[in-house]
Amino acid sequence: MNIKISNAPLLAITGLTLVFGPAFAGEINVNCDEGDSLQKAIDSGAGSAARREIFVTGFCEEDLLISKDRISFLGDGNTVISGQIVVRGSDGLAFRDLSITGPGDGISASVSRIFMVNVHFTGNDGYGIALRHGGAIFLRNGSIAHNNGGIGLLIENGHGDLTNTDVFGNANDGIVINVNGNLTMIGGSVNLHEQGTGIRANLSSSVELEGVSVSNNEVGMSLSMGAAAAINNSTINDNLQSGIDASGSSTLIVSGGSVSGNGGAGVSVGKGSSLSANGVDIGQNGLTGVGVSQNSIAQIEGCTIGDNARINPRRSGVFVSTSSSATIDSTAIFGNWTGVGVARQSFVNVRGTTEVRDNSNDGLRLAYDSGAIVDDPVYIPENGSGWAVTCRDTESSFENRSAGVGPVDCKGFDLP
Repeated sequence: MNIKISNAPLLAITGLTLVFGPAFAGEINVNCDEGDSLQKAIDSGAGSAARREIFVTGFCEEDLLISKDRISFLGDGNTVISGQIVVRGSDGLAFRDLSITGPGDGISASVSRIFMVNVHFTGNDGYGIALRHGGAIFLRNGSIAHNNGGIGLLIENGHGDLTNTDVFGNANDGIVINVNGNLTMIGGSVNLHEQGTGIRANLSSSVELEGVSVSNNEVGMSLSMGAAAAINNSTINDNLQSGIDASGSSTLIVSGGSVSGNGGAGVSVGKGSSLSANGVDIGQNGLTGVGVSQNSIAQIEGCTIGDNARINPRRSGVFVSTSSSATIDSTAIFGNWTGVGVARQSFVNVRGTTEVRDNSNDGLRLAYDSGAIVDDPVYIPENGSGWAVTCRDTESSFENRSAGVGPVDCKGFDLP
């Protein structure tokens, strides 16, 4: 599956410029501290311009139902809307410079487009934002935090676009994308969800991250049931369990950045999933650095995979198992228990300027009818066990094409 970086951020900026442009009549002033009703202003229809602007001040304690198009709600930075906002079939709604809190979801929307700048969702009893049944949410320079009902942002069969927005401290998962939904996130962070996952994508949904920090969650990111993610120059660090899990025919592309300091595996792909990792620092994770299992495939190139297995010392930098395969190209693998482990009818090809060194057990370890080809000029010297390569059974096979491979304990291998 190819994942293309969409033009959604450009659309978001264009839309926000349009929404908050100066050439609008139909202005309404609502001062909630003086008893004005925001719902009455929405329903009044005052102003005949294509867009209405409602200037809101004070603490507005009421639930809102919005089904009209092209309304802007403009706060003063201290404006608070305390109540659930339900949006149905509205196009071109806009919110700026205000906070949304209170019982229920902050915003529950369907078949709508909503643009937001400097809007903060906090302390809602339900979700911070829930978008269902199509539509789009655009949020710049905002936050979704401490929403106690569970999820910070839910997207089902719609599009979410976050720029320089922080999602933190929600009771369950930070962001969930379901049912062909998609998320584009540039900058910002998703953290402190110790009871849940930072970002979860299911059911053919997709995620694109650029320069995002995902940290201090129970699990950093989870993909399942045909989901896809493209993660660029981001950090998936210091989560309690795994950094990134992908399963159920999901697709994961990671370029640059780091997946480090997680309590479980750094990156794990399984059940028919695929991984492409390029230029990623994968280190100091509690278990395996990269795990590939259950009919999955991986392409690992230009990465650093070091000092993993902090919690369980008998784990590998890269472990490929259960009818899976991996290509490891120009990657440094060091400071793990075994550098590369291959088991249960799996296969690896190690090539390029890859170095597998200074691991406490074997450099490359094969077991249970597995195989490996090592191409020149790969460097695998004697590691901590005294062997560069070992085969733990007679069914496993090793083909060596590199002069840089040290002692080998495998039946019938050939020197280059």
